[in-house]
Amino acid sequence: MLEDTAKTKYSKSHFLRGMVWTSWGNVIAIATGIITVVLASRILNKEELGVYFLILMLGNFVSVVGDFGLRTTSIKFLSSAHGEEKTHIANSLLSMQFLQIVFIGVILVPILIVLKKFWTSELFGASVWYVIPFAVFQMVNNALSTAFVGYHKFKTFSMLIICLAVLRMVMSVTLLLLGYKLDGLMWSLIFSTFLSCIIIWQVLPFNFTLTFNLLRIRQLLKFGSWVYGSSVISIVMARAAEVILVTCAGPAVIAIYGNAMRIPNLLLRLFESIRPIILSYVSIEQKNYQQATINSIRILSGLLSVFAAFLITFGEQLTILLFSEKYLESVPILRVLAFWISISIVNYFLVLSLIGANQVRRMFFVSLTQFAVTIVTYLALIPKYGAMGAAVSMTIVAGICDIVSIAMFAGRKVKVAIGLILAMSRSAIPLFIYLMIFRFFDFSMVGAIVLLTSFLVVLRLLNALTIKDIKMLYLHTFYKRVT
Repeated sequence: MLEDTAKTKYSKSHFLRGMVWTSWGNVIAIATGIITVVLASRILNKEELGVYFLILMLGNFVSVVGDFGLRTTSIKFLSSAHGEEKTHIANSLLSMQFLQIVFIGVILVPILIVLKKFWTSELFGASVWYVIPFAVFQMVNNALSTAFVGYHKFKTFSMLIICLAVLRMVMSVTLLLLGYKLDGLMWSLIFSTFLSCIIIWQVLPFNFTLTFNLLRIRQLLKFGSWVYGSSVISIVMARAAEVILVTCAGPAVIAIYGNAMRIPNLLLRLFESIRPIILSYVSIEQKNYQQATINSIRILSGLLSVFAAFLITFGEQLTILLFSEKYLESVPILRVLAFWISISIVNYFLVLSLIGANQVRRMFFVSLTQFAVTIVTYLALIPKYGAMGAAVSMTIVAGICDIVSIAMFAGRKVKVAIGLILAMSRSAIPLFIYLMIFRFFDFSMVGAIVLLTSFLVVLRLLNALTIKDIKMLYLHTFYKRVT
């Protein structure tokens, strides 16, 4: 392709439109996932739903650990390469990933045998072997689909997300209605991911050739090792709560915590969907990135706070609507997680900016800090307070890591650090106060709506999010002439 044979200058609008395409794809994927969970919450009991969440957790954990940092490395190097060099990098990365997937598939067998003895739930023991085919196909799917982001094929990437989501939902709903329950959900995960891999292979943006260039592999792994270390630490921290909860209280508690996490996790998945485009953008545009990031953090924090405020306000109604009244105990946890996600994604954005600016060692230091604080808070709070302890722990960790990420990003530039703190605080502090009000007081629907309106007015008065910001995002996204 012509754009691959010469260096192409991509505008901000190009990447913002890529975010829109990918976000829409993920919105549809999220909607199909909600449909599946809503139906499963009514058909399965809490233990069955908890085991389903555990299998999902294990499969996703394995796919990250088995990635060895190569997915992020692929995006980073493919986004800035051109012509034959891009094709060679793509082949080298995919070849390495295929070898790693085979290795991970083999070592999973003894690991799962140990897990069966550690988690003694009979239902979990009968379902644990589903992890191997699901994790393997998930890793293949991730490895193949990443190439489309590196080649800036954002529209195709979005279509692939939709394809997998629709396949999974149709199979899950059909098998649930036919009475296959947990086994039906497991087989739908496996076969939908397998079919998605076949479809992606047919439309790869390059001709795959098994390639092992030791010099190239060493270069890629040198960068990827830091990213991989950070990714493993992040996924361990993200899943440690579920591990401690299921160990202390069994799979049923995971169902309560999982449904509380379900809605905040939608926003995390949306951000995950545009993460490759953000990384692709910051990998190319590194001039004046610090000053631009201050404004981006202000706008991002404002948008996240609005989303979180709606969750805090209408969390009870959403829980009843989606999961039924038997999961009402998830509501207080959901509200804390709404605040957590609003500050956690800001940290995520800063970490991506560090990667894009080639500051992978600083990024790794942030992850180490996060790991240390997570271990302390999880062990202190989860055994005593259960799912609520997990939510509070995650919030404390996110707040501390935001400060560390800001320090790593700003370096010795105090003005940049202060600018980032103020940009985030304009939204985070009012949102925390809003959460505390709902924590200690009950409101009628009318009173809650009035309070939500007041919160939005406060954000506007603090210039956390302005009409001008919304217009700018709209113009950059939908009009090519804006650069």
